[in-house]
Amino acid sequence: MELLYEGEKLRIGYNPNSHEDHILYIGLEGTDNERMVHIQRGILEELAETQEIFKIERKINTSNPNILYILKEHKIPFEELALAFAQARIAELEEERDYFISESRKYREEVEELKAK
Repeated sequence: MELLYEGEKLRIGYNPNSHEDHILYIGLEGTDNERMVHIQRGILEELAETQEIFKIERKINTSNPNILYILKEHKIPFEELALAFAQARIAELEEERDYFISESRKYREEVEELKAK
């Protein structure tokens, strides 16, 4: 799985079955305590762009109330999750930027080839 964020007790990556959805891993990697939570399409972006912590907490509770319970179970501060979402979204945007730059270069080369003919 391609990871967008990797911390000590939190990891966020793309869902291998749907590149638009995400998976949140909570807990130490590879332990029996590690929990996997599905994050639906659009939630990561929405949470990453929300500035007020209480609104993020409310949105998470609405989308999947188990996340807050699992965070408490693992003694992970909620602010750490909010930061992880923001950093994962930044990584996602950087990937998109790199893709568009690559595509732009290809099209520029094709245009130059057509001009040369």
